[in-house]
Amino acid sequence: MNYCIFAFVALFAVELFIRLPIVSCGRNVIKTSHTAIRIIVSDSISDHHKEKMLLYHALAIAKSTVKIFGFLLIIVLSISIVIFTLDVILEQHWWLVNQLATFEGFSLISVFSLFYAIARGRFVRR
Repeated sequence: MNYCIFAFVALFAVELFIRLPIVSCGRNVIKTSHTAIRIIVSDSISDHHKEKMLLYHALAIAKSTVKIFGFLLIIVLSISIVIFTLDVILEQHWWLVNQLATFEGFSLISVFSLFYAIARGRFVRR
């Protein structure tokens, strides 16, 4: 039963991570950073225009970073709510929370998540 609960939490976390646009926001940060670097090393753009353009790109990077933080916060809060709800429903008196806080619990969740993410990537079509 313990492994089933760990697997359920891991599946929930992976599905949440896949469904939220975290990866696209990360790609947006990388793309904007590359553009900003090209602007900095360009000799054909004046320093005045570089300052204005880099301010815009810095703001875009900051917005994407805040979005990523928000998505990760949503994931952590959602997983916490699921864990606490399972603890209350199963009347475990904080057993699940204590078990997940151990190295063994964290390792099990990590292994389940990794295997599920790999299997989902191979067998589920988008």
